[in-house]
Amino acid sequence: MYKAPVLHASLIKNGPHFYQCNILLQAYINSQALSDAHKLLHFIPQSSVVSYNTILSGYFKFGLVSQAIKFFDETPKRDCHAWNIVLSGFVKNHKLGEALTHFMEMRSSSVWPDSFTYSTVIPGCDLGFGRQLHADIVKVCSDLDAFLGTNLFRIYAEAGEIGDARKVFDGMPSRDLVTWNAMIL
Repeated sequence: MYKAPVLHASLIKNGPHFYQCNILLQAYINSQALSDAHKLLHFIPQSSVVSYNTILSGYFKFGLVSQAIKFFDETPKRDCHAWNIVLSGFVKNHKLGEALTHFMEMRSSSVWPDSFTYSTVIPGCDLGFGRQLHADIVKVCSDLDAFLGTNLFRIYAEAGEIGDARKVFDGMPSRDLVTWNAMIL
């Protein structure tokens, strides 16, 4: 934490530089100084989505879910990465219902989910919603990576839909060790 205040003082003295400010934001987050990171955000002349995402991930990292959502709601621009931070933050903090609610909110926004987004929300779905997500994935994602495909496979397999699970498995262009383990189990 010693270096963060020194860098901050240098920025005040010499003028803020975008790259240095984002490094300092991360340093504050890593040292659990979220209030200092938040203050710095308002000091950055042209804060970007990266700056906001850094602080957002910090709130979730320390389990400050309500502050994270408040901050997210106040964020001027949300990209797919910001949404992924929110969704994975809910999942990591055992709030699957909120993750699915925010996923639906994301789907009605102008930001499209990516394979990481789907991989994050699939484990919290029942079979019916999983089928809807699978249809979405076919439309949105160019191909199934091993992580996303394995998560889809598990939804079907755990529901006893072995034929559908096998179709997902066979349709995966690449499989990793986790995929093969899921197939065996």
